Order: sequence, then structure tokens, then C-alpha cells
Amino acid sequence: MNSQAQRLDMVSRQIQQRGISVQQIVQAFQTIPRHTFVPTAYEKYSYEDKSIVIGLNQTISQPYTVALMTQILQLKPSISVLEI
Repeated sequence: MNSQAQRLDMVSRQIQQRGISVQQIVQAFQTIPRHTFVPTAYEKYSYEDKSIVIGLNQTISQPYTVALMTQILQLKPSISVLEI
């Protein structure tokens, strides 16, 4: 399965089926290639339901966690967020 198909499957199973309903969040997860934010050695895990080591004792959070935090914030279009 290619990365786009994996991404769309992730959104369906991990995001939408778990109650994330804000369309802008769903669209962001459908569009943004998560695998480009992880080291090459971990790209194959990019769309799994888990956090991934990105170096320097840091991780990229699991997709659902990021989506849920973003939905809870009830963001408006004029607001930008950097999750660290």
C-alpha cells in the first residue's frame, strides 16, 4: 500500500471512527504526508496508531492524540498552532 492509501486508511480508522468530526482536521490529516516528518528508518510506521521516535529522545505523537487535542482547542481559521 502506498503512503497516500496508508494515510487515508489511517484517517478513516484512527481519526474519523474514533469521533474526530471537524472537517478541517480530517482534511489536514488526509493531506499532510506524516512520513516526511519521521526519520527514513521509521517511515514504514508513519501511519500506525502509535508515536514514533524522531531523534534526540523526542517522539511524534500518535495521529489520534494530535487530532483530538486539535479538535478540543476549537480553533478558528485565524489561529495557528505549533505542537511541540
